[in-house]
Amino acid sequence: MESKVRKIQLTGGSTYIVSLPSGWVSRNSLSKGSEVIVSEEGERVTVLPAGQKEDVVKRISVSSGVTMSKLTRSLIAVYISNFDTLIVTSEGHMPEAVRTTVKQFAKQVMGVEIFEESSSQMVLQNVLDSSSFPFPKATRRMSLNVESMLQDVIRGIHERDTVLLRNVIPRDDDIDRYQWYIFRETFRGNDSVKDNTYFLLLSRILERIADHSVNISRMVTEEDIDLETLSSVTLGTMERSVRTVSDAINAFYSGQFDSLNDIIDRKSDIAREREQASARIGKGTKLSFLSRVLEEMTRIGYYGTDIAELAMDRYVSSKEEIEI
Repeated sequence: MESKVRKIQLTGGSTYIVSLPSGWVSRNSLSKGSEVIVSEEGERVTVLPAGQKEDVVKRISVSSGVTMSKLTRSLIAVYISNFDTLIVTSEGHMPEAVRTTVKQFAKQVMGVEIFEESSSQMVLQNVLDSSSFPFPKATRRMSLNVESMLQDVIRGIHERDTVLLRNVIPRDDDIDRYQWYIFRETFRGNDSVKDNTYFLLLSRILERIADHSVNISRMVTEEDIDLETLSSVTLGTMERSVRTVSDAINAFYSGQFDSLNDIIDRKSDIAREREQASARIGKGTKLSFLSRVLEEMTRIGYYGTDIAELAMDRYVSSKEEIEI
């Protein structure tokens, strides 16, 4: 690959232009007035003749003894690594279990549709225009969903509503969809947001918070436990943790630097709340269950302080000088 240095010129007071190598123009049969595609991928700008964008095509060959869990993990890994077209093939007639797993995968992730099916292969295509769903928008939507899950856990315990708690569990699938999408866009480098690494780290923390919300919901609905006792012993810790998460998320997006130290310092308050609740629990089989729920709630609060620390890192990285 030959590289040449070109000077950027300014025309019209606001338009920056750079000349193209004449040999490249000739080889691609271009001339004055021809159209080119300018793609922005992180810090890199790529110029291609219009209509010549090369699709990323990937293939998965499914052997006869593969497990469906392995197939699902492979499909998600390929999705994160990015493709325009994915071709899944099998030896001979594709088993129904494989076909069902591929269809479930297409529903689980964002922007993937089944384009073609035959007896031995399925063709999937990525149809989502990522420019219409950038990092900040994706993580903000993910944040709102996680906060909603947390609020419903509190409400479900407070109101002794096991139906509401059960409804929290399947919503984790939506959080995973956002997580995989954000991973994929990070690896593609197609987002121009300067600090997209911070959004990636935020999405990972949010995914863990959602997991703890699901753990609490499962434990409470699957164990024979008195919700009134659970509420009286642990709800204070849960409410403190959820407030910490919400305040940290708001600070992350608003850039409220002055509030971040206060949120980070809440880690000691959350630990103290946990100790006080643990003292009220005592010992016993049922009480051991309460301790496990309490630990899940505490972890949520700690993740809230992690978001605040991430917000501070993001804020500081964007400033040449800060006042403290």
